[in-house]
Amino acid sequence: MTIVATVGMVRMLFYRKNRRPEAKKLFWIGEMWYTLIPLSSRAVHCRFHAGVGTGSDATRDMALAAGIGAYCLTLSACCCRAETLDISYRLSFAMGALPVITVEDDKGKKAT
Repeated sequence: MTIVATVGMVRMLFYRKNRRPEAKKLFWIGEMWYTLIPLSSRAVHCRFHAGVGTGSDATRDMALAAGIGAYCLTLSACCCRAETLDISYRLSFAMGALPVITVEDDKGKKAT
């Protein structure tokens, strides 16, 4: 299911009309968090924490990374939807790391 969703996102971002770079940036950030970090986390935990009771759990780390990745991929899809509906949006990062999309409604007020 993940592969089908990723192929759909790639098609929506790269093979349709020109998308803004914010949507593509969120896609690549989300893919990094969703796939690369959990795989490397599993390898690191298996190699260095085997038999050591450190309280660190690879499953917890993988779930956290996958959750952040899914959040970024969802924001990327929201950017594509906003572009399709001709809604202006702006990408910003709360606390320097958490991506947030800000859109303007019909009256010019900002809503998150």
